[in-house]
Amino acid sequence: MMLFIRKYTKMTILVLVILFGGCTIDMDEVNYENFNHKSKLFFELNENDYSIDYVQFSKSDTIPFFKSLANTKDKVSSEGVVVEYQQQFNYNDNIDPFVIDAKNTNRAIHNIFNKNGNDISIIKQPINATKSNLIFLNNYDLKIVFKSLLIPNKIKSILDSDEQINENDLIELMDQIIKMMYLETLQNVNIGFNHEQSYLASIDDWSKDVDFDPKKIIIFDESDLSLIEVSMKNLSYIIDAAEINLLSKIDESYIEDVKKSWLNKKMKLYSSLVLLFNNFTIQAIMPGEIIFHNAETVKGDTLIWNFNLSEFSDENYEIIASSQIVHSNRLIAFIFMVLLLAVIIIKKRFKK
Repeated sequence: MMLFIRKYTKMTILVLVILFGGCTIDMDEVNYENFNHKSKLFFELNENDYSIDYVQFSKSDTIPFFKSLANTKDKVSSEGVVVEYQQQFNYNDNIDPFVIDAKNTNRAIHNIFNKNGNDISIIKQPINATKSNLIFLNNYDLKIVFKSLLIPNKIKSILDSDEQINENDLIELMDQIIKMMYLETLQNVNIGFNHEQSYLASIDDWSKDVDFDPKKIIIFDESDLSLIEVSMKNLSYIIDAAEINLLSKIDESYIEDVKKSWLNKKMKLYSSLVLLFNNFTIQAIMPGEIIFHNAETVKGDTLIWNFNLSEFSDENYEIIASSQIVHSNRLIAFIFMVLLLAVIIIKKRFKK
């Protein structure tokens, strides 16, 4: 039985099929740093517009990057792949720099996204960078809401544990993934509580009912696929087989709604697994005086958020910052005009 020490847990959670027959693993293939993505996003908000400076880096393009908002070429070197751009925007422009870009058809994980739709965003809505003008001040707001992840509890326990991982852990993880998919899918369809519970009860032993084709499970791979790609392809096959099993038990009137819900949850699961490999650093400079923020660090006039979304898998993760510029000259002029007007009114009344 193969055991994986905790330093490789973020990789082994995706190894969802047991490798038989004395198969060995090159530990370089399961080195998290080979697939880790570092995304650095810098916002500079000015009085009339704002800019974004975005750099993404990874040693490999196995895991998809995010789509560029500007027409630039990726920089590829012996050190890795760099995706970089800088762009100016007007306030209230609808922008989303967090759409998964699965454009490399030579990569297995990219193809999984292409097969099921290649416009998956990890934020709930376009970035909200706004400016509001009042007589004496301008308010500036930056808000980004990252979606919660669809992660089984077994993954969370693996990430939090110092213990080694064995085959039983992986089997339990696979079981949790499928049952989570069933539950999430059915709860998102208006089929009524009784129908939902009946369906869930009938598919509790899904692994006994699912018809697997051994020829479609990759055990010994002779291609140049990495271990993570093999694992993701196997996961994709098992999930698709589990969907067929679920649909076989659903009343025909609910079939189309269940299909749509399953696809939605499947893509959320895939994007959640991909995001386990993404670390984010977001920085922002706000104009004027900062009146509110939830940044974890402030260096000079720069707000900084460092995070991996797996740390917030149960809930949305929000980035919020607000600032304002007080136009003191306008305020002084207004006060002077009010005083002058008051003096004039008082004088007129006094003359009467």
